[in-house]
Amino acid sequence: MTDQDIDTLIRLRNRDADWVRAWFAAPPPPPTITSPYLTANEAAVYLRTTTQGVYSLVKRRQIKPLPGRRGRLLFTRYDLDKYLTR
Repeated sequence: MTDQDIDTLIRLRNRDADWVRAWFAAPPPPPTITSPYLTANEAAVYLRTTTQGVYSLVKRRQIKPLPGRRGRLLFTRYDLDKYLTR
C-alpha cells in the first residue's frame, strides 16, 4: 500500500466521520411563532389536533378564522383559547 493510498483512506474516514456526526446531531429547535396570527397548521399544533381537524372545526363553526384571503385560514390564540375553555 502506498502513501497516497493511505492518505486517501484517511481522507475518506474523516469525511465519513463528519457525515455520521451530522446525521446524529441534535435536531434544530422548533421555530418560534413570532406572528400574532396562527395558520391552520400552527393552530393544529396549538390545539393538539391535525390540520384536517382544524378544518373540521371551522366547517362545524366551532372556531372562526379571521377574515382575509380565501383559502388561507388565520386564527388568534385568544379565539383558540376561547374554544378550548368551552
